[in-house]
Amino acid sequence: MAGSFAIVTDGTCTLPAGYCDKNEVEVLPVHVTFGPREYAQGADLTTAQFYSLLVTSRDLPGTSAPSPGECGDVLARASRRSGQVLIVTVAKELSATHDAAALAARELGAKAVVIDSRSVAGGTALVVEACVRARDAGRSLEETAELARGLPRDIRFYGYFDTLEFLRRSGRATALQAYFASALQIKPIVSIGDGRIEPLARARTRLRAIERLKELVIAAVGGGRRGVRMSVLHANDESAAASLSRWAQETFDCAMLFTADVGPAVAARSGPGFLGLSFVAS
Repeated sequence: MAGSFAIVTDGTCTLPAGYCDKNEVEVLPVHVTFGPREYAQGADLTTAQFYSLLVTSRDLPGTSAPSPGECGDVLARASRRSGQVLIVTVAKELSATHDAAALAARELGAKAVVIDSRSVAGGTALVVEACVRARDAGRSLEETAELARGLPRDIRFYGYFDTLEFLRRSGRATALQAYFASALQIKPIVSIGDGRIEPLARARTRLRAIERLKELVIAAVGGGRRGVRMSVLHANDESAAASLSRWAQETFDCAMLFTADVGPAVAARSGPGFLGLSFVAS
C-alpha cells in the first residue's frame, strides 16, 4: 500500500500514462457519447479510437458524468483497500462528477473527503500529484485534504483552442462566438480556474497563438523562476506538445514536467488541436 489513505480522481484528470497504476490512484469513469452510442473512457474507448471516431462519426461527441452508483463502487473498493479515501474532482461548475462523487462519499462518512480542484485536466492533475507526494511522505488524510483545498489558488491553467465548435456544442461558447472565430480565423486563448473558462487573449494564426501562450505563461510564472511543476496538455497533437514541453523545460528548469493527451472526456469539449499548460510553483 502506497500510503495511509486511497486517492481517487475522475476521468477528466490528465495524468501521464501509467501514473495512476504506479501511484495507486483510482479513477471515476467518465462516459463519452457519439449519437446514441455510449462509451466508458478507458474501458471500451481508447484515446486513439476516440480520435478515429471524430473523423468517421456523423455526430460530434458528448460526455456524461459517472452516476453516484458508479462512484460508490470505486470509493467502496478504495476504502476496502486503504480505509480512508481522498477524492479530487473536476470543478463542479464544469461537470456533474463532483456532485456524484460527493453523494457517493456520504456512504463512507468521515472516512472520505471530497475536494473540488476548481479546474480540469492538467489543473486537477497538479492537485492529485501534490496529494500523492503528501501521502507518500506520510501526511495524514486531513493534512493532505487541507493542502488540496489551498492549492487551486496557486495553480494556473492556460489553453489554446484551435476551434470553438466543440465548446459551442457543450454550451460554453455561443454559436455567434464560434461563427466569428471561424470566419475571422481567431484562435482563442483562455484561462481555466475557479470553475470558469475565461477569455485571456486571441491570435490570428496557430503559430502566433502558441507564442502568445508562452508569453502569458512567462508573465504568470515570473522572470527567472525555477522549480515550477508543470503539465503540457494536448488533444491529438503530440508534435506540438513535445515542442512546448522542450520550451517549458528550457525556460523554467521544471521540478516536475509531464506531457499528456487530454483524452476523450476533455477532447470532446476542447476539440482536436487543443494545447495547454498548467503550472504551479513548487
